[in-house]
Amino acid sequence: MQDPQAPERPLSTLIRLMLRTAWMLYGAFWLSLGIYAVVLLALPALLDTPAFELDRAPQTAAPWAHWQFLLAAVGAVSVYVSLRLRGRLLHPQRLRRGSRNLYELAEMLRRHGEESRDPGEMLGRAVQDLLGRALTAHVILWLLVEIPAILGIVDRLISGDPRLFVGLTILSAAGLVLQRPSRERFREMIGPLAG
Repeated sequence: MQDPQAPERPLSTLIRLMLRTAWMLYGAFWLSLGIYAVVLLALPALLDTPAFELDRAPQTAAPWAHWQFLLAAVGAVSVYVSLRLRGRLLHPQRLRRGSRNLYELAEMLRRHGEESRDPGEMLGRAVQDLLGRALTAHVILWLLVEIPAILGIVDRLISGDPRLFVGLTILSAAGLVLQRPSRERFREMIGPLAG
């Protein structure tokens, strides 16, 4: 039986720290989608116009209809690109810079210009480097997924029609669901470094 007062293994602490930070950032992206939706759905109430009166939505000029198609296509492509990039950006070997364990990663960082010679400090820098690379990769993916919602905002403000905004926001939300942080993914990234 494990003693509850026993210190926690550094690997599980690192995974928990990475996961907690990733979930906080992930929540911020969901919050931004919520803010977009509330503001742009409340906009008609502020302007005293009906929110979803689609029959009376301003008629969009033909050139803008082409732009709407382009906005929808760019939004869909950005979610697709984020899904395709996930495997590359979050590949364990890329994040670990090809190292087999934290000591090797620390030595690699020391050779590439880090000035400290203290092994403990270098080990800390190796952990920070890994954490930063993993979280940066996630943020890039989430930014790509947020593009459709931003394009929907542009269309909503220009055309006044909420349909494309709603569709692109749903696309962004679906992309965020597919890109959520995973304990297994973090364990896969860090697990081999424990040795």
